Amino acid sequence: MVRSGRNPSRVWSIVAVVLFLAAPSAALRVEVILDGSGSMWASVGNETKIEVAKRVLKDLLNEAQLSEESSIGLTVYGHRRKADCDDIERFPAVAYADREQLIEVVDGVSPKGKTPIGGTLSLLAAALRGHEDATTIVLVSDGVESCGKDPCRIAREMREQYGIKVAVHVVGFDIKEGSEKLECIAKEGGGKYFAAADAGELASAFKDVRAELIRADSAPEAAPVVEESGDDENTVTLGVGSATLTARLGPTSPVLTKRESGMWQIFEPPDFEGNVKKVAVLHAAKSKVSLAAGRYLLRVAYGDASREVDLVVVDGGPSEGTVVLDAGQVKLSARLGADSPVLEKRQSGMWRVREPPDFEGVSRKVATHHEATSVATLNSGTYVLQVNYGDASKTTELTIAAGEQALREVVIGAGQLKLQAHHGDEGKMLQKRASGMWRIRKPPDFEGRQIDVAVHHEAQPVVTINAGTYDVTVKVGEVTRTRSVSLAEGEQKVVTFDLSASD
Repeated sequence: MVRSGRNPSRVWSIVAVVLFLAAPSAALRVEVILDGSGSMWASVGNETKIEVAKRVLKDLLNEAQLSEESSIGLTVYGHRRKADCDDIERFPAVAYADREQLIEVVDGVSPKGKTPIGGTLSLLAAALRGHEDATTIVLVSDGVESCGKDPCRIAREMREQYGIKVAVHVVGFDIKEGSEKLECIAKEGGGKYFAAADAGELASAFKDVRAELIRADSAPEAAPVVEESGDDENTVTLGVGSATLTARLGPTSPVLTKRESGMWQIFEPPDFEGNVKKVAVLHAAKSKVSLAAGRYLLRVAYGDASREVDLVVVDGGPSEGTVVLDAGQVKLSARLGADSPVLEKRQSGMWRVREPPDFEGVSRKVATHHEATSVATLNSGTYVLQVNYGDASKTTELTIAAGEQALREVVIGAGQLKLQAHHGDEGKMLQKRASGMWRIRKPPDFEGRQIDVAVHHEAQPVVTINAGTYDVTVKVGEVTRTRSVSLAEGEQKVVTFDLSASD
């Protein structure tokens, strides 16, 4: 499991991709949902969100490499009328080999209206009636519901209606506010939440999503587990009838007591073709289960840690079985500078934990946390830890041992600039917001190229960036001024531009 004040009248937007993934023995069914709401015209980097969405979706469709039996459909909302929560249009599914027909539709989408996430999920729920194969839904969104429905509740009801065969993964794209609502959709939908701040991270998130789809499309593989009862270290033994499952982080850790959605999942063993059938999903940390005699696969997930082990049920077996997750916990906190106060403000995607890069340089995402002070539960091992705050970031190594409960404080090595400007009168600082008003870049490199560090639109933004020297540019109307500004670790500096003065 991975966990890994804006104007309320703003029309939120979403790019949604929904992939219906059947079990390995059935054809793959894909449904793509593309948001055509008005805020998709907003910029992220040098492109609009709709341009990024179209490009990433077309790449996904072309690179998915689905089987000949697979089919793919498209749903678009908000692209025909403004302020209409019923503006949801569905296009007929086509064979995957004919996906160019849908790519042409994607190219023609022009954003206009609202974002009915709940209504779209309800439409999909109705479409799933009678669909017996497992289904994975992947939702990529840059905002939240704008039509008054509760998509979190609808995601939960989808699972209750269709049982364990529905999992909802959510990718948050450039989320400024409301990420917890998207996380709720993933949690209640039995899936994972991925954060993506820009086009590059969106593409990376899709790689992680693709990995989840591959995992869902194949039989689960047992992972080594240490446990306290049973025949060997990879087996838990229980008695027929009512028995209790418990878990510990490490061999000497206390038994876990906090409830986790979908903490326990029990499967029948894979059949000859590698297909598996889920038998039960349990949520309490200490869960009772009643199973017939036989062999099963038991998966336990807690926080961002998980383990799989063989489960053997026999007459006269123990009434309780305990799985040791081989995991630890780390409490994460950060400061801008060594002498700065501990940060307290929540940031979307503030903490990101990844596995070290493999031979090909691929680093799998393990966890994403958003609270300034976060507790991460991870399997024992060494990870790459990245903290992001404002436009500043720091990457470091994180090692956690089984049963360990550690504190980790990261000094980002950053400071803050308060930027302001006036037209010759310091008593009258500019108050009006302007698109791309402030631009912060690194000094030119050897070839004269400059890299953008931050772009802000507020009249007087407070910008958090890593310590260093930057070119700060303000543009108001036809007036542009640039100044070199140095910022030390932990420093808070006010930078004022007089737009009436000559360069």
